[in-house]
Amino acid sequence: MTENIRFPLPLSAHIIFVVVSVALLILCYIYRRHNYHILLIIGIASTLLVYATDTKPTFYILGLEEFILLILAVIDMVRASRAEALEEKASQSKPPQHYADSAPQNEDTDDSTTE
Repeated sequence: MTENIRFPLPLSAHIIFVVVSVALLILCYIYRRHNYHILLIIGIASTLLVYATDTKPTFYILGLEEFILLILAVIDMVRASRAEALEEKASQSKPPQHYADSAPQNEDTDDSTTE
């Protein structure tokens, strides 16, 4: 089945959308390592299941699954952003170390060479 009355995109456009979205989310996950990226990958990839069957109960179960994944992803996004904010606040509260402060001081204690 290439067209589904319940989904507004044709199958080819939907597959392109899913492949691009999943690829970008995989890159985001590799870079940032947040769990919500995995939840979004599962949710976006599972939208292709609307083409698997035409029965209403399956469609509603898929909708419920998408809703649950969306809620879980939002909760994890909030948790991750709070953790990043705390990390940033902790890094800003540390006094900056200057190169001159950390470099060893070269003091001449031998006064005989200056006279």
